[in-house]
Amino acid sequence: MKNFRRPMAKLITANMAEALETLPLTIEQRAYSAAVKSAANVKLNKALELELAQLFNDSQFSIEVNSCSYSAVKVWFEELPRVFVKGASLIPADEEVFLALDCQSAHRVADLCLGGVLNPAMSSDAVDDLPHELSVTETRICGRLLQRQVQGIQQLLFKERSSLLGELCKSDFLPDPLDYLVFKVRLVLDTEVVSWYIWLPVSFFNNIQLSQSVTNIGGSTLSMHNSHLFPVKGSIEMAAKKVTLKQLKACMNGAILPIELHDPALFKLGNKVFFSGQVAEQDTNLTFQITNIF
Repeated sequence: MKNFRRPMAKLITANMAEALETLPLTIEQRAYSAAVKSAANVKLNKALELELAQLFNDSQFSIEVNSCSYSAVKVWFEELPRVFVKGASLIPADEEVFLALDCQSAHRVADLCLGGVLNPAMSSDAVDDLPHELSVTETRICGRLLQRQVQGIQQLLFKERSSLLGELCKSDFLPDPLDYLVFKVRLVLDTEVVSWYIWLPVSFFNNIQLSQSVTNIGGSTLSMHNSHLFPVKGSIEMAAKKVTLKQLKACMNGAILPIELHDPALFKLGNKVFFSGQVAEQDTNLTFQITNIF
């Protein structure tokens, strides 16, 4: 008779791994994956141009929007102190939205909003000398910048708008990468480019809300049509007792250990108790009848 050998797992090379498709496993991963595919078909640049034209009245510009990976944004975020703004979006759900930009971009955005003339591009030394703290006016303009963009995207996607003014917050964390899509927005002027990042919830691009998906999965009826194809191994615990090493040694030498039977007995799958019931004798065999379901 030929002995059966279970095939050994094999590692694949990096080149082969690049060609494989990544499949989302959890509900959050599936919602994020669906949002990424949906966002790829949405053109956000025109919506943002219309909104920001009302914020930057006297400027001629165009907008470029590109999705970004979490790792790339994390590297940028850790290089220098950043201005981090948090806002609230009330459509399609009550969720937070975020914006991040460097201090130079924050000052340039404020100049544009106030109708000022931009100075020539600064050297790296000059950028280092810029104050990292924003004025009250600059802070409000950054909050308005986030609010305007979110409202424009809401109008594009949901035909209604509801977003609160953003406010500065601590920048020592990044939003959960499975809950948000990150976009880099580039404001292209005649002589230079000002850029920033915005975080939008996956619910903006996912018609099936995550909370609804969880509810539907939890409330669905389990089909028992093929239940006979999935055997499980349970155990019925009629007694359990903690003993000392001294008692155990005595039992090994023939001593009698008193026990008390469970009433009711416990039915376990692994270490978890699912049912309790009564153990009885029927036709010289022991039987178990469930009386309580946990």
